[in-house]
Amino acid sequence: MTGSHSKLHSTPLSGYERELLAFAVRWVPYGGGDEFILPHFGISPSLFYRRVLAVLRPGRDHRLSPEEQRRLADFCQRKIHKLSE
Repeated sequence: MTGSHSKLHSTPLSGYERELLAFAVRWVPYGGGDEFILPHFGISPSLFYRRVLAVLRPGRDHRLSPEEQRRLADFCQRKIHKLSE
């Protein structure tokens, strides 16, 4: 399957999903911005990172490069692990 073919069959993100992703991408260089997640989204940081991972799953039109996607997914997994300790 070529990149253009898979793009034709990708599921677009909702406005909420785009907002989750934009927040995550913006705050990753600063450690995630956990203190702003509850006031902004009304959910715990752990749930936030789980939802971002769901947005990054295959077949979603998140428009990140494979490297950006991998970096963000790794960051979210590390945060979930750290928050569950």
